[in-house]
Amino acid sequence: AHVVPEPDHDSTDTDNQLSVTQEPSLKQIQISDFNEWLMTPDGGLKRGKSLDQHTKQVRTILSLVGNDPSNLIQKRLIHNNFIDSYAKQRKFTSGTIRCYLSSLKRFYDFLCSEPKGIKLSEQTKLNINIVSGVIERWTSIYRKESQTRQIQKMDEDLPKLLTAENIHTFQTSE
Repeated sequence: AHVVPEPDHDSTDTDNQLSVTQEPSLKQIQISDFNEWLMTPDGGLKRGKSLDQHTKQVRTILSLVGNDPSNLIQKRLIHNNFIDSYAKQRKFTSGTIRCYLSSLKRFYDFLCSEPKGIKLSEQTKLNINIVSGVIERWTSIYRKESQTRQIQKMDEDLPKLLTAENIHTFQTSE
């Protein structure tokens, strides 16, 4: 059973802040810009499968919050539309959810780099950093759950491993 982190209800509630300070420059952000950034040293020099995976995962989460990058700063939208709905419907493992959240965290790093000369307001940068911290905490929760599942899986697989006796039996059979 997944431990689903609830959105924090504290003074850093970016959902309320964002409704007051919609950032028009975020609407100019394109996934293709993120894809290009991932191939730079700042983006981790991603290539191939890793590059495609990050881009696809962010595109998926973006589509779940209305295809508006400014909605990615609203943790309740991410929680409700991705974790509580999309991930549950598709029966994502904690490891898969963690990967999606890690891609989203990378997207926040991309936004803070102010790509293509897009200038973000100080309030938007603050909102991005706050939500990025929330996503990091959620990722940590899913990482722990994923590691627990990995250990369980190894325990389940242990009896299935070949032994010297199995090999000897096979070699001496017909």
